[in-house]
Amino acid sequence: MTKEDWAKVEAALSGVYGRAVLMVDGRKITFNRSLIKKNQLGIVTYIEGELKGSWFLEGDCPEKAYLCPYSKYVWSAKSRENCRKLGKRALKRMDIDPDEK
Repeated sequence: MTKEDWAKVEAALSGVYGRAVLMVDGRKITFNRSLIKKNQLGIVTYIEGELKGSWFLEGDCPEKAYLCPYSKYVWSAKSRENCRKLGKRALKRMDIDPDEK
């Protein structure tokens, strides 16, 4: 995409409920700015007009190429710090990895 194309997409998504439609590899990709949580806006990606939960769970899925990767720690930052204070040997004995995602 050129800088002008990116500027058009950013302008289309800049409003409260913006929408941008792109053709990528012969597929229609739609970006909608909409509510993702209470009082929180985000960009939702639709591929050929669909959004399926299986795209996020399946390991080898061609639709993943169009989605933004997201990872989250299993443990909170405070819990990870407390585990590090225990020491590497204690964590290894208990088979705990505080940096597991």
